[in-house]
Amino acid sequence: MVNNNTNTLPSASEIYLAVEIYIRHAYFGQAPENVQPLLPKNENFNREKWIMGEMVEREPADSTPQTMRWASFRFGNVFYPNMKFRISRVPNSDDFVFSVDSHDAVLQAEPGTPDHAMLEELKAENAKLAQTITDDWNKADLPTEHNYMRRKIQLAKAAAENPSNKT
Repeated sequence: MVNNNTNTLPSASEIYLAVEIYIRHAYFGQAPENVQPLLPKNENFNREKWIMGEMVEREPADSTPQTMRWASFRFGNVFYPNMKFRISRVPNSDDFVFSVDSHDAVLQAEPGTPDHAMLEELKAENAKLAQTITDDWNKADLPTEHNYMRRKIQLAKAAAENPSNKT
């Protein structure tokens, strides 16, 4: 993770790379016209302004980048327009991580119906896509839950091995 600073959002370059990886997998590299206005324009964009955009969902809705629990961007994918790119605050922390919200749990149909089989296939494809994106984020050492926990474990091990070195 490039951004070792606490009490802050991921860096603009981290967000830009995370979005680029998401779009590469969700749309085979080229976001459709309706998604492009949601994307950061370059690696040096204003992340606070971007997160406060009117098309961005935040929790709480009236939060600022400093007080939000999460921000979601409905980027979608080629098969499902509601999948979201999310930046979430780690509970009891000022750190943020990236995640993919398939946003498809509400899709339900009676078992045995054609709609049920179709929805289950869509959910499986969304889950596979979300995992692929997350795996690439992890490989790029971007702030994900996995990398956050790995870093915490490394810090705890280092502190245990050298109690006089407070990290």
